[in-house]
Amino acid sequence: MTNANGADAGAFTLRAHEIVAPAVNKAKDLSESKAHEPRDPRLAQYVGTYVNPWGGEIAVLPWKGSLAMLYLPTENPMRGLAELRHIENDVFRRVRKDGELAEPIAFTVEDGQVTRFTRHSNHYRRR
Repeated sequence: MTNANGADAGAFTLRAHEIVAPAVNKAKDLSESKAHEPRDPRLAQYVGTYVNPWGGEIAVLPWKGSLAMLYLPTENPMRGLAELRHIENDVFRRVRKDGELAEPIAFTVEDGQVTRFTRHSNHYRRR
């Protein structure tokens, strides 16, 4: 079924299910086993939306005990999601689909606040 803008509601529903179902299943498994994955509260400072001067927008969000990046807008969030692994201080690296580490993502912290990150020499300022 499509709406007046031509968007397919079924496709959006399937994408939402792909995103939410694994987390719901994991939460159910965790509550049953009473085991909890440790979360580093310091990661919350990096979570937010970042933009660059050419109009690119990236959301940094909590993901699997660490962080992930997602270009916005996207029709398939799971395909566009890039997991990040903390390396040291304010530096992360993108995790490739094969598990290997890729380019660094370096966050800039000024006066205790994350103000931007740099990837491939491109700066994305925090919104």
